[in-house]
Amino acid sequence: MGDISTIELEILTLAQKGHSRIEFKKNVSTLICHFFSCQGLDIYIREEKTDYTWITRRELSGDYSFRKAEELSEITQSYRQLAVVHEKSDLAFRLTDRGVCIVAAISIDETREGLIACFREPDDSFSVSEQSELLAIKKVFEKAVFFRNSQAALHERIKELTCIYEITKIMHKSREGIENTLHDVIKRVPSAFQYEDSAASRIVLDGQEYACGNVNGGPYSLRSGIVIAGSERGHIEVSYESEEYDLEEKSFLLEEQNLLDGIAKQLSLLIEEKEAAVERLKLEDQLRHADRLATIGQLAAGVAHEINEPLANILGFSELIKKDPGLSGQTSKDLDKIIRASMYARDTVKKLLMFAGKIQPGETKINLNTIITEGIQFFENRCSRNSIKVQTDLDSDLPDITADSGQINQVVINLLVNSIQVLPSGGEIRIRSGIKDDMVYFSVEDNGSGIPEEIRDSIFLPFFTTKGLGEGTGLGLVVVHGIIQAYKGSIDVQSSVGEYTRFTVYLPRQDSNE
Repeated sequence: MGDISTIELEILTLAQKGHSRIEFKKNVSTLICHFFSCQGLDIYIREEKTDYTWITRRELSGDYSFRKAEELSEITQSYRQLAVVHEKSDLAFRLTDRGVCIVAAISIDETREGLIACFREPDDSFSVSEQSELLAIKKVFEKAVFFRNSQAALHERIKELTCIYEITKIMHKSREGIENTLHDVIKRVPSAFQYEDSAASRIVLDGQEYACGNVNGGPYSLRSGIVIAGSERGHIEVSYESEEYDLEEKSFLLEEQNLLDGIAKQLSLLIEEKEAAVERLKLEDQLRHADRLATIGQLAAGVAHEINEPLANILGFSELIKKDPGLSGQTSKDLDKIIRASMYARDTVKKLLMFAGKIQPGETKINLNTIITEGIQFFENRCSRNSIKVQTDLDSDLPDITADSGQINQVVINLLVNSIQVLPSGGEIRIRSGIKDDMVYFSVEDNGSGIPEEIRDSIFLPFFTTKGLGEGTGLGLVVVHGIIQAYKGSIDVQSSVGEYTRFTVYLPRQDSNE
Protein backbone atom coordinates (compact mmCIF):
# COMPACT_ATOMS: atom_id res chain seq x y z
CA MET A 1 0.00 0.00 0.00
CA GLY A 2 1.40 3.42 -0.94
CA ASP A 3 1.12 6.87 0.56
CA ILE A 4 -2.44 8.28 0.66
CA SER A 5 -1.29 11.72 -0.50
CA THR A 6 0.41 10.17 -3.54
CA ILE A 7 -2.72 8.43 -4.80
CA GLU A 8 -4.81 11.54 -4.17
CA LEU A 9 -2.37 13.57 -6.28
CA GLU A 10 -2.39 10.93 -9.03
CA ILE A 11 -6.20 10.93 -9.17
CA LEU A 12 -6.31 14.74 -9.44
CA THR A 13 -3.55 14.66 -12.06
CA LEU A 14 -5.51 12.15 -14.15
CA ALA A 15 -8.54 14.46 -14.02
CA GLN A 16 -6.47 17.26 -15.60
CA LYS A 17 -4.86 15.26 -18.40
CA GLY A 18 -7.87 15.47 -20.69
CA HIS A 19 -8.30 11.69 -20.99
CA SER A 20 -11.56 10.34 -22.36
CA ARG A 21 -14.11 9.32 -19.75
CA ILE A 22 -13.28 5.68 -20.44
CA GLU A 23 -9.55 6.09 -19.90
CA PHE A 24 -10.08 8.25 -16.82
CA LYS A 25 -12.33 5.65 -15.17
CA LYS A 26 -10.01 2.78 -16.08
CA ASN A 27 -6.95 4.50 -14.67
CA VAL A 28 -8.63 5.68 -11.45
CA SER A 29 -10.19 2.26 -10.80
CA THR A 30 -6.82 0.53 -11.29
CA LEU A 31 -5.10 3.02 -8.94
CA ILE A 32 -7.61 2.39 -6.13
CA CYS A 33 -7.45 -1.39 -6.61
CA HIS A 34 -3.66 -1.36 -6.44
CA PHE A 35 -3.66 0.95 -3.42
CA PHE A 36 -5.95 -1.27 -1.34
CA SER A 37 -4.74 -4.56 -2.91
CA CYS A 38 -8.37 -5.30 -3.81
CA GLN A 39 -9.66 -8.23 -5.79
CA GLY A 40 -12.15 -5.93 -7.45
CA LEU A 41 -13.89 -2.57 -7.46
CA ASP A 42 -17.40 -1.44 -8.41
CA ILE A 43 -18.23 2.18 -9.13
CA TYR A 44 -21.94 2.86 -9.31
CA ILE A 45 -23.35 6.24 -10.35
CA ARG A 46 -26.96 7.27 -10.69
CA GLU A 47 -27.40 10.16 -13.13
CA GLU A 48 -30.80 11.63 -14.00
CA LYS A 49 -32.64 8.39 -13.18
CA THR A 50 -30.14 6.31 -15.17
CA ASP A 51 -27.86 3.73 -13.51
CA TYR A 52 -24.28 2.99 -14.55
CA THR A 53 -21.87 0.49 -13.02
CA TRP A 54 -18.17 0.05 -13.95
CA ILE A 55 -16.58 -3.15 -12.75
CA THR A 56 -12.83 -3.68 -12.27
CA ARG A 57 -11.56 -7.21 -11.56
CA ARG A 58 -8.15 -8.73 -10.92
CA GLU A 59 -7.37 -11.40 -13.51
CA LEU A 60 -5.28 -14.53 -12.95
CA SER A 61 -2.35 -12.69 -14.50
CA GLY A 62 -2.56 -10.08 -11.76
CA ASP A 63 -3.72 -7.34 -14.13
CA TYR A 64 -7.10 -5.63 -13.86
CA SER A 65 -9.87 -5.71 -16.49
CA PHE A 66 -12.49 -3.03 -16.84
CA ARG A 67 -16.01 -3.32 -18.20
CA LYS A 68 -19.46 -1.79 -18.03
CA ALA A 69 -22.15 -3.85 -16.34
CA GLU A 70 -25.43 -4.30 -18.17
CA GLU A 71 -27.11 -4.52 -14.79
CA LEU A 72 -26.10 -3.37 -11.29
CA SER A 73 -23.79 -5.77 -9.53
CA GLU A 74 -24.98 -7.73 -6.51
CA ILE A 75 -23.05 -5.40 -4.19
CA THR A 76 -24.30 -2.08 -5.50
CA GLN A 77 -27.82 -3.40 -6.10
CA SER A 78 -28.21 -4.56 -2.50
CA TYR A 79 -26.85 -1.33 -1.03
CA ARG A 80 -28.96 0.76 -3.34
CA GLN A 81 -32.07 -1.09 -2.26
CA LEU A 82 -31.26 -0.94 1.47
CA ALA A 83 -29.97 2.66 1.27
CA VAL A 84 -27.63 1.69 4.11
CA VAL A 85 -24.88 4.03 3.06
CA HIS A 86 -26.90 7.19 2.56
CA GLU A 87 -29.07 6.90 5.65
CA LYS A 88 -26.84 5.41 8.34
CA SER A 89 -23.14 6.01 7.75
CA ASP A 90 -20.42 7.03 5.32
CA LEU A 91 -19.11 3.46 5.18
CA ALA A 92 -20.78 0.08 5.31
CA PHE A 93 -19.49 -3.48 5.30
CA ARG A 94 -20.99 -6.56 3.76
CA LEU A 95 -19.88 -10.15 3.43
CA THR A 96 -20.52 -11.51 -0.07
CA ASP A 97 -19.68 -14.71 -1.92
CA ARG A 98 -16.67 -12.84 -3.31
CA GLY A 99 -15.38 -11.81 0.09
CA VAL A 100 -15.39 -8.82 2.41
CA CYS A 101 -16.82 -5.66 0.82
CA ILE A 102 -16.55 -2.07 2.01
CA VAL A 103 -18.88 0.50 0.42
CA ALA A 104 -18.51 4.30 0.44
CA ALA A 105 -21.18 6.75 -0.69
CA ILE A 106 -20.20 9.34 -3.31
CA SER A 107 -21.92 12.56 -4.31
CA ILE A 108 -20.43 14.27 -7.36
CA ASP A 109 -23.00 17.04 -7.85
CA GLU A 110 -26.74 17.63 -7.58
CA THR A 111 -27.50 15.24 -10.43
CA ARG A 112 -24.94 12.48 -9.79
CA GLU A 113 -24.54 10.27 -6.73
CA GLY A 114 -23.52 6.71 -6.14
CA LEU A 115 -21.23 4.17 -4.44
CA ILE A 116 -17.65 2.89 -4.48
CA ALA A 117 -17.43 -0.76 -3.41
CA CYS A 118 -14.06 -2.47 -2.77
CA PHE A 119 -13.79 -6.18 -1.88
CA ARG A 120 -11.13 -8.64 -0.81
CA GLU A 121 -10.84 -12.32 -0.05
CA PRO A 122 -13.16 -13.57 2.80
CA ASP A 123 -10.31 -13.81 5.31
CA ASP A 124 -8.90 -10.38 4.53
CA SER A 125 -10.72 -7.45 6.21
CA PHE A 126 -10.23 -3.67 5.95
CA SER A 127 -8.38 -1.96 8.83
CA VAL A 128 -9.54 1.24 10.52
CA SER A 129 -6.82 3.24 8.79
CA GLU A 130 -7.85 1.80 5.42
CA GLN A 131 -11.42 2.85 6.09
CA SER A 132 -10.25 6.41 6.77
CA GLU A 133 -8.14 6.33 3.63
CA LEU A 134 -11.10 5.13 1.56
CA LEU A 135 -13.16 8.05 2.85
CA ALA A 136 -10.36 10.45 1.93
CA ILE A 137 -9.92 8.91 -1.51
CA LYS A 138 -13.64 8.97 -2.28
CA LYS A 139 -13.72 12.73 -1.53
CA VAL A 140 -10.82 13.30 -3.89
CA PHE A 141 -12.56 11.04 -6.41
CA GLU A 142 -15.73 13.14 -6.21
CA LYS A 143 -13.75 16.34 -6.87
CA ALA A 144 -11.74 14.73 -9.66
CA VAL A 145 -14.86 13.43 -11.45
CA PHE A 146 -16.58 16.80 -11.11
CA PHE A 147 -13.51 18.65 -12.40
CA ARG A 148 -12.95 16.22 -15.25
CA ASN A 149 -16.64 16.36 -16.30
CA SER A 150 -16.67 20.17 -16.16
CA GLN A 151 -13.44 20.39 -18.13
CA ALA A 152 -14.67 17.86 -20.69
CA ALA A 153 -18.04 19.65 -21.00
CA LEU A 154 -16.28 22.97 -21.63
CA HIS A 155 -14.02 21.34 -24.21
CA GLU A 156 -17.00 19.77 -25.97
CA ARG A 157 -18.89 23.09 -26.05
CA ILE A 158 -15.86 24.79 -27.62
CA LYS A 159 -15.66 22.05 -30.27
CA GLU A 160 -19.39 22.31 -31.00
CA LEU A 161 -19.30 26.11 -31.30
CA THR A 162 -16.27 25.89 -33.59
CA CYS A 163 -18.07 23.35 -35.75
CA ILE A 164 -21.21 25.51 -35.94
CA TYR A 165 -19.07 28.52 -36.87
CA GLU A 166 -17.27 26.60 -39.65
CA ILE A 167 -20.51 25.16 -41.04
CA THR A 168 -22.18 28.60 -40.95
CA LYS A 169 -19.25 30.02 -42.94
CA ILE A 170 -19.59 27.24 -45.52
CA MET A 171 -23.32 27.89 -45.91
CA HIS A 172 -22.95 31.67 -46.20
CA LYS A 173 -20.14 31.39 -48.75
CA SER A 174 -21.98 28.77 -50.79
CA ARG A 175 -21.99 29.93 -54.41
CA GLU A 176 -21.90 26.55 -56.11
CA GLY A 177 -24.39 23.70 -56.24
CA ILE A 178 -25.88 22.22 -53.09
CA GLU A 179 -23.83 19.02 -53.62
CA ASN A 180 -20.50 20.78 -53.01
CA THR A 181 -21.90 22.50 -49.92
CA LEU A 182 -23.11 19.20 -48.44
CA HIS A 183 -19.71 17.60 -49.08
CA ASP A 184 -17.96 20.47 -47.24
CA VAL A 185 -20.44 20.43 -44.34
CA ILE A 186 -20.25 16.72 -43.67
CA LYS A 187 -16.44 16.86 -43.45
CA ARG A 188 -16.71 19.30 -40.52
CA VAL A 189 -19.32 17.40 -38.47
CA PRO A 190 -17.07 14.71 -36.83
CA SER A 191 -14.85 17.42 -35.28
CA ALA A 192 -17.69 18.41 -32.92
CA PHE A 193 -18.05 14.96 -31.33
CA GLN A 194 -16.26 13.47 -28.31
CA TYR A 195 -14.27 10.91 -30.26
CA GLU A 196 -13.74 12.73 -33.54
CA ASP A 197 -10.92 10.41 -34.66
CA SER A 198 -13.35 7.47 -34.72
CA ALA A 199 -16.48 9.37 -35.77
CA ALA A 200 -17.92 8.97 -39.27
CA SER A 201 -20.72 11.09 -40.69
CA ARG A 202 -22.99 11.26 -43.68
CA ILE A 203 -25.85 13.23 -45.17
CA VAL A 204 -28.53 11.40 -47.14
CA LEU A 205 -30.71 13.68 -49.28
CA ASP A 206 -33.26 12.40 -51.81
CA GLY A 207 -31.45 9.04 -51.94
CA GLN A 208 -28.04 10.64 -52.60
CA GLU A 209 -25.33 10.08 -49.96
CA TYR A 210 -22.54 12.47 -48.96
CA ALA A 211 -20.22 10.67 -46.51
CA CYS A 212 -17.10 11.23 -44.45
CA GLY A 213 -15.91 7.85 -43.22
CA ASN A 214 -17.84 4.60 -42.95
CA VAL A 215 -21.20 5.17 -41.26
CA ASN A 216 -22.46 1.76 -40.14
CA GLY A 217 -25.85 2.83 -38.82
CA GLY A 218 -25.37 0.50 -35.83
CA PRO A 219 -26.21 0.98 -32.14
CA TYR A 220 -23.48 3.61 -31.73
CA SER A 221 -25.02 6.10 -34.11
CA LEU A 222 -26.95 9.34 -33.90
CA ARG A 223 -29.21 10.83 -36.55
CA SER A 224 -31.49 13.78 -37.23
CA GLY A 225 -33.97 14.20 -40.05
CA ILE A 226 -33.71 16.83 -42.81
CA VAL A 227 -37.25 18.17 -43.18
CA ILE A 228 -38.07 20.46 -46.11
CA ALA A 229 -41.54 21.96 -46.55
CA GLY A 230 -42.96 19.54 -43.97
CA SER A 231 -41.56 16.44 -45.67
CA GLU A 232 -38.52 14.47 -44.48
CA ARG A 233 -36.29 14.09 -47.50
CA GLY A 234 -33.20 12.73 -45.78
CA HIS A 235 -31.11 12.79 -42.63
CA ILE A 236 -27.71 13.57 -41.17
CA GLU A 237 -26.05 10.78 -39.19
CA VAL A 238 -22.93 10.27 -37.05
CA SER A 239 -21.63 6.92 -35.82
CA TYR A 240 -18.57 5.42 -34.14
CA GLU A 241 -16.70 2.74 -36.01
CA SER A 242 -15.56 0.99 -32.80
CA GLU A 243 -17.66 -0.65 -30.07
CA GLU A 244 -15.36 0.53 -27.28
CA TYR A 245 -17.63 3.51 -26.72
CA ASP A 246 -20.22 1.16 -25.31
CA LEU A 247 -18.25 1.54 -22.05
CA GLU A 248 -19.51 5.11 -21.79
CA GLU A 249 -22.59 6.02 -19.80
CA LYS A 250 -23.93 7.29 -23.11
CA SER A 251 -22.25 6.86 -26.49
CA PHE A 252 -23.46 10.36 -27.35
CA LEU A 253 -24.11 13.40 -25.20
CA LEU A 254 -27.46 15.19 -25.13
CA GLU A 255 -25.67 18.29 -26.42
CA GLU A 256 -24.45 16.30 -29.42
CA GLN A 257 -28.00 15.35 -30.33
CA ASN A 258 -29.01 19.01 -30.02
CA LEU A 259 -26.05 19.97 -32.21
CA LEU A 260 -27.02 17.45 -34.90
CA ASP A 261 -30.63 18.66 -34.79
CA GLY A 262 -29.40 22.23 -35.25
CA ILE A 263 -27.21 21.31 -38.23
CA ALA A 264 -30.09 19.37 -39.81
CA LYS A 265 -32.38 22.38 -39.39
CA GLN A 266 -29.79 24.72 -40.97
CA LEU A 267 -29.34 22.30 -43.87
CA SER A 268 -33.11 22.15 -44.35
CA LEU A 269 -33.30 25.94 -44.53
CA LEU A 270 -30.32 26.11 -46.92
CA ILE A 271 -31.74 23.48 -49.28
CA GLU A 272 -35.16 25.12 -49.19
CA GLU A 273 -33.58 28.50 -49.97
CA LYS A 274 -31.48 27.05 -52.83
CA GLU A 275 -34.47 25.31 -54.36
CA ALA A 276 -36.59 28.46 -54.00
CA ALA A 277 -33.84 30.45 -55.76
CA VAL A 278 -33.77 27.95 -58.65
CA GLU A 279 -37.56 28.07 -58.90
CA ARG A 280 -37.46 31.87 -58.79
CA LEU A 281 -34.96 31.94 -61.67
CA LYS A 282 -37.20 29.61 -63.67
CA LEU A 283 -40.21 31.85 -63.08
CA GLU A 284 -38.21 34.95 -64.01
CA ASP A 285 -37.04 33.23 -67.19
CA GLN A 286 -40.61 32.26 -68.01
CA LEU A 287 -41.77 35.84 -67.43
CA ARG A 288 -38.99 37.20 -69.65
CA HIS A 289 -39.86 34.62 -72.29
CA ALA A 290 -43.57 35.48 -72.11
CA ASP A 291 -42.79 39.18 -72.31
CA ARG A 292 -40.48 38.59 -75.27
CA LEU A 293 -43.15 36.53 -77.03
CA ALA A 294 -45.79 39.20 -76.38
CA THR A 295 -43.53 41.90 -77.83
CA ILE A 296 -42.63 39.79 -80.85
CA GLY A 297 -46.31 38.91 -81.28
CA GLN A 298 -47.32 42.56 -81.39
CA LEU A 299 -44.55 43.32 -83.86
CA ALA A 300 -45.44 40.28 -85.98
CA ALA A 301 -49.11 41.24 -86.11
CA GLY A 302 -48.26 44.78 -87.17
CA VAL A 303 -45.81 43.64 -89.84
CA ALA A 304 -48.23 40.99 -91.12
CA HIS A 305 -51.04 43.51 -91.56
CA GLU A 306 -48.72 45.97 -93.30
CA ILE A 307 -47.48 43.28 -95.71
CA ASN A 308 -50.87 41.70 -96.42
CA GLU A 309 -52.24 44.53 -98.58
CA PRO A 310 -49.26 44.98 -100.95
CA LEU A 311 -48.90 41.19 -101.09
CA ALA A 312 -52.52 40.83 -102.16
CA ASN A 313 -51.93 43.45 -104.85
CA ILE A 314 -48.83 41.62 -106.13
CA LEU A 315 -50.71 38.33 -106.34
CA GLY A 316 -53.81 39.90 -107.90
CA PHE A 317 -51.99 41.88 -110.60
CA SER A 318 -49.68 38.92 -111.32
CA GLU A 319 -52.71 36.74 -111.99
CA LEU A 320 -54.24 39.43 -114.26
CA ILE A 321 -51.02 39.87 -116.23
CA LYS A 322 -50.68 36.11 -116.62
CA LYS A 323 -54.06 36.07 -118.45
CA ASP A 324 -52.68 38.32 -121.20
CA PRO A 325 -52.46 36.12 -124.35
CA GLY A 326 -49.57 38.13 -125.73
CA LEU A 327 -47.11 37.19 -122.98
CA SER A 328 -43.85 35.63 -124.02
CA GLY A 329 -42.84 32.28 -122.57
CA GLN A 330 -40.06 33.79 -120.44
CA THR A 331 -42.38 36.45 -119.03
CA SER A 332 -44.91 33.77 -118.09
CA LYS A 333 -42.22 31.81 -116.31
CA ASP A 334 -41.10 34.92 -114.45
CA LEU A 335 -44.70 35.59 -113.38
CA ASP A 336 -44.95 32.01 -112.04
CA LYS A 337 -41.88 32.71 -109.91
CA ILE A 338 -43.47 35.94 -108.60
CA ILE A 339 -46.69 34.08 -107.74
CA ARG A 340 -44.83 31.25 -105.96
CA ALA A 341 -42.75 33.72 -103.99
CA SER A 342 -45.86 35.70 -103.06
CA MET A 343 -47.67 32.53 -101.97
CA TYR A 344 -44.69 31.65 -99.77
CA ALA A 345 -44.77 35.15 -98.30
CA ARG A 346 -48.53 34.87 -97.71
CA ASP A 347 -48.05 31.58 -95.90
CA THR A 348 -45.39 33.21 -93.70
CA VAL A 349 -47.76 36.11 -92.95
CA LYS A 350 -50.46 33.62 -92.00
CA LYS A 351 -48.05 31.94 -89.57
CA LEU A 352 -47.18 35.33 -88.10
CA LEU A 353 -50.85 36.14 -87.55
CA MET A 354 -51.46 32.74 -86.01
CA PHE A 355 -48.44 33.20 -83.72
CA ALA A 356 -49.74 36.63 -82.71
CA GLY A 357 -53.14 35.13 -81.92
CA LYS A 358 -54.97 37.11 -84.58
CA ILE A 359 -56.51 34.04 -86.19
CA GLN A 360 -59.15 32.53 -83.93
CA PRO A 361 -59.36 28.73 -83.96
CA GLY A 362 -62.61 27.03 -84.83
CA GLU A 363 -64.07 24.40 -82.54
CA THR A 364 -65.43 21.21 -84.05
CA LYS A 365 -65.33 17.56 -83.06
CA ILE A 366 -62.43 15.91 -84.87
CA ASN A 367 -60.61 12.61 -84.75
CA LEU A 368 -56.85 12.86 -84.40
CA ASN A 369 -56.19 9.57 -86.23
CA THR A 370 -57.99 10.89 -89.33
CA ILE A 371 -55.88 14.03 -89.46
CA ILE A 372 -52.66 12.01 -88.93
CA THR A 373 -53.60 9.60 -91.73
CA GLU A 374 -54.36 12.49 -94.14
CA GLY A 375 -51.07 14.15 -93.25
CA ILE A 376 -49.11 10.96 -93.96
CA GLN A 377 -50.86 10.55 -97.34
CA PHE A 378 -49.86 14.09 -98.27
CA PHE A 379 -46.15 13.18 -97.89
CA GLU A 380 -46.24 9.61 -99.26
CA ASN A 381 -44.49 10.40 -102.55
CA ARG A 382 -41.83 12.59 -100.90
CA CYS A 383 -41.05 9.92 -98.32
CA SER A 384 -40.83 7.26 -101.02
CA ARG A 385 -38.40 9.36 -103.07
CA ASN A 386 -36.18 9.99 -100.00
CA SER A 387 -36.23 6.32 -98.86
CA ILE A 388 -38.08 7.23 -95.66
CA LYS A 389 -40.19 4.50 -94.08
CA VAL A 390 -43.25 5.66 -92.10
CA GLN A 391 -44.58 3.35 -89.38
CA THR A 392 -47.82 4.00 -87.49
CA ASP A 393 -49.27 2.67 -84.26
CA LEU A 394 -52.61 4.46 -83.87
CA ASP A 395 -55.08 3.67 -81.09
CA SER A 396 -58.31 2.58 -82.77
CA ASP A 397 -60.35 3.60 -79.71
CA LEU A 398 -58.99 7.15 -79.67
CA PRO A 399 -61.70 9.58 -78.46
CA ASP A 400 -62.48 12.79 -80.35
CA ILE A 401 -61.07 16.20 -79.49
CA THR A 402 -62.63 19.64 -79.91
CA ALA A 403 -60.40 21.78 -82.11
CA ASP A 404 -59.93 23.43 -85.51
CA SER A 405 -59.08 20.67 -88.00
CA GLY A 406 -56.98 23.06 -90.10
CA GLN A 407 -54.81 24.08 -87.16
CA ILE A 408 -54.35 20.52 -85.87
CA ASN A 409 -53.49 19.48 -89.44
CA GLN A 410 -50.87 22.23 -89.46
CA VAL A 411 -49.38 20.84 -86.23
CA VAL A 412 -49.12 17.34 -87.76
CA ILE A 413 -47.71 18.69 -91.06
CA ASN A 414 -45.08 20.83 -89.33
CA LEU A 415 -43.83 17.93 -87.19
CA LEU A 416 -43.74 15.59 -90.21
CA VAL A 417 -41.84 18.17 -92.29
CA ASN A 418 -39.26 18.56 -89.50
CA SER A 419 -38.70 14.79 -89.37
CA ILE A 420 -38.47 14.48 -93.17
CA GLN A 421 -35.93 17.33 -93.38
CA VAL A 422 -33.54 15.66 -90.90
CA LEU A 423 -33.59 12.42 -92.96
CA PRO A 424 -32.11 13.52 -96.32
CA SER A 425 -30.50 10.11 -96.84
CA GLY A 426 -33.46 8.07 -95.70
CA GLY A 427 -34.54 6.69 -92.36
CA GLU A 428 -37.63 5.91 -90.34
CA ILE A 429 -40.50 7.96 -88.91
CA ARG A 430 -42.72 6.39 -86.24
CA ILE A 431 -46.12 7.91 -85.44
CA ARG A 432 -48.18 6.79 -82.46
CA SER A 433 -51.44 7.89 -80.86
CA GLY A 434 -53.11 6.98 -77.62
CA ILE A 435 -54.70 8.08 -74.33
CA LYS A 436 -52.91 9.17 -71.17
CA ASP A 437 -54.99 10.23 -68.17
CA ASP A 438 -57.54 12.72 -69.53
CA MET A 439 -55.46 13.64 -72.59
CA VAL A 440 -55.25 12.35 -76.15
CA TYR A 441 -51.72 12.27 -77.50
CA PHE A 442 -49.77 11.59 -80.66
CA SER A 443 -46.01 11.40 -81.18
CA VAL A 444 -43.77 11.85 -84.19
CA GLU A 445 -40.36 10.21 -83.83
CA ASP A 446 -37.47 10.04 -86.31
CA ASN A 447 -34.07 8.36 -86.18
CA GLY A 448 -32.27 11.44 -87.45
CA SER A 449 -29.39 13.49 -86.03
CA GLY A 450 -31.20 14.55 -82.82
CA ILE A 451 -31.30 17.94 -81.10
CA PRO A 452 -28.21 19.03 -79.13
CA GLU A 453 -28.85 19.77 -75.45
CA GLU A 454 -27.58 23.35 -75.73
CA ILE A 455 -30.28 24.39 -78.24
CA ARG A 456 -33.17 22.29 -76.97
CA ASP A 457 -34.60 25.16 -74.93
CA SER A 458 -34.51 27.48 -77.99
CA ILE A 459 -36.43 25.45 -80.57
CA PHE A 460 -39.77 27.08 -79.70
CA LEU A 461 -38.39 30.63 -79.90
CA PRO A 462 -39.66 32.74 -82.83
CA PHE A 463 -37.35 32.78 -85.87
CA PHE A 464 -34.91 30.31 -84.33
CA THR A 465 -33.78 27.81 -86.96
CA THR A 466 -30.82 25.54 -87.64
CA LYS A 467 -31.60 25.38 -91.35
CA GLY A 468 -29.67 27.26 -94.01
CA LEU A 469 -30.63 30.64 -95.39
CA GLY A 470 -33.87 30.46 -97.35
CA GLU A 471 -34.70 26.96 -96.09
CA GLY A 472 -36.92 27.94 -93.15
CA THR A 473 -38.45 30.87 -91.27
CA GLY A 474 -38.06 29.53 -87.74
CA LEU A 475 -41.82 29.81 -87.19
CA GLY A 476 -42.94 26.20 -87.68
CA LEU A 477 -42.46 24.97 -84.10
CA VAL A 478 -43.52 28.37 -82.73
CA VAL A 479 -46.88 28.02 -84.48
CA VAL A 480 -47.16 24.39 -83.31
CA HIS A 481 -46.50 25.49 -79.74
CA GLY A 482 -48.99 28.36 -79.99
CA ILE A 483 -51.76 26.15 -81.36
CA ILE A 484 -51.26 23.48 -78.70
CA GLN A 485 -51.27 26.07 -75.91
CA ALA A 486 -54.45 27.63 -77.32
CA TYR A 487 -56.18 24.28 -76.75
CA LYS A 488 -54.69 23.94 -73.23
CA GLY A 489 -52.46 21.12 -74.35
CA SER A 490 -48.71 20.53 -74.05
CA ILE A 491 -45.79 19.33 -76.14
CA ASP A 492 -42.89 17.22 -74.87
CA VAL A 493 -39.53 16.89 -76.64
CA GLN A 494 -37.14 13.98 -76.11
CA SER A 495 -33.96 13.61 -78.11
CA SER A 496 -30.56 11.92 -78.15
CA VAL A 497 -27.91 13.29 -80.47
CA GLY A 498 -27.22 10.90 -83.33
CA GLU A 499 -30.07 8.58 -82.34
CA TYR A 500 -33.59 10.02 -82.34
CA THR A 501 -35.96 12.93 -81.74
CA ARG A 502 -39.52 12.50 -80.48
CA PHE A 503 -42.20 15.20 -80.27
CA THR A 504 -45.27 14.20 -78.23
CA VAL A 505 -48.38 16.39 -78.37
CA TYR A 506 -51.03 16.16 -75.62
CA LEU A 507 -54.53 17.58 -76.20
CA PRO A 508 -57.63 17.44 -73.99
CA ARG A 509 -60.17 14.86 -75.08
CA GLN A 510 -63.65 16.11 -75.95
CA ASP A 511 -65.33 14.86 -72.75
CA SER A 512 -62.67 16.56 -70.60
CA ASN A 513 -63.37 19.87 -72.36
CA GLU A 514 -67.06 19.49 -71.69
